[in-house]
Amino acid sequence: MLIQSDVFDVSRIIIRNIKNRKMTGVDNVLIGFINSYNLHYNFYFRYKFIPIVLPRKFSIILFEHILESKRISKIKLFKYLIISLPLTFLSTLFKFRNFYNFGHSGLNNEISVKIPKFICKNFVVLIHDLIPIRSPQFCINGESERHKKRMVNITNYADKIIFLSNITRKHYFEWLETNSCKVNRSNTRVINPASSICVDKNLEKKHFCMIGTIEPRKGYKEIIDLFNALDRPPFPLVIVGQEGWMCDAEIDQLRTLNNKKKLLWLDRCSDQELVKILSQSFAVIQNSRAEGYGLPIMEALSNGIKTLIRYSEEVEIFDNENAIYFHNINELVDIIKNVKFDTNLESSKNIRTWNDVSNELISFVEN
Repeated sequence: MLIQSDVFDVSRIIIRNIKNRKMTGVDNVLIGFINSYNLHYNFYFRYKFIPIVLPRKFSIILFEHILESKRISKIKLFKYLIISLPLTFLSTLFKFRNFYNFGHSGLNNEISVKIPKFICKNFVVLIHDLIPIRSPQFCINGESERHKKRMVNITNYADKIIFLSNITRKHYFEWLETNSCKVNRSNTRVINPASSICVDKNLEKKHFCMIGTIEPRKGYKEIIDLFNALDRPPFPLVIVGQEGWMCDAEIDQLRTLNNKKKLLWLDRCSDQELVKILSQSFAVIQNSRAEGYGLPIMEALSNGIKTLIRYSEEVEIFDNENAIYFHNINELVDIIKNVKFDTNLESSKNIRTWNDVSNELISFVEN
């Protein structure tokens, strides 16, 4: 007998909320899926090794806190967890339909990965990228080995595997071949996310912008050096991104150059502020050496904003007239100086919505 509800693992976003850490692209994708999901669902939270399935009522309350960026108190969370124990026990007797792990949470631990198999009919996993395996030099110590364990556990236990991009799916199957592993390709699917941003086309364009956590693979240092070296950059650069790892040099530069007419750094901003920044952008720059997808680029392209993207075999290719690729900084300088950046934005036709994404997910999983 099935409990007619699905389960989303929200361990990652709840922990980030409690610690007052800003949401990343990984978290925003999970929030997008949940916010548009039109079937009944419950939240799953793993406290250390204790799995908890939260009743629908508590799931909705917690999600409202997350959407409104309100801190979840530890006392309230603990209360919810205690009250939820009977439902968790019930789920071991009468399984839920589908279990979604869209944040890589706990996937490096085999015990944590086995739990969904006990409480749900289908275990569905989203692989965001294989960057720690393919480009370990950009990651903190130990992350490469943890990610290899995630891939092994996903391969062994997941019933369905989802990717946000073709490049990540390609990398996963290359990893399978290298490690002599196999999965049924029909149980994998690329499901592109949707944009949650709609820009205000009436705002005056003022700057270029970069969006994303400050970390080595994003290539911030080169762009910061470029704008600092230009005597008269055509427009200033706005960087929106929280401090990440292995980025001391970049953070020192940003703090030194911040508010010096050429550059403005915001380590965090609200959704409304981000919409305004994108609305006032002539172009969005991505200088990454590796990306699982590139959410800010997709959001910019969906709104008709030009994007300047470093070409790499580790980065998804966007087939869009507003996507301009460069191979090195000299090419980027030429683009910045010579390309006409339109002020009249035309959004992409047939814009993909999160409802489209949700329907595609349900269709894939149910079939």
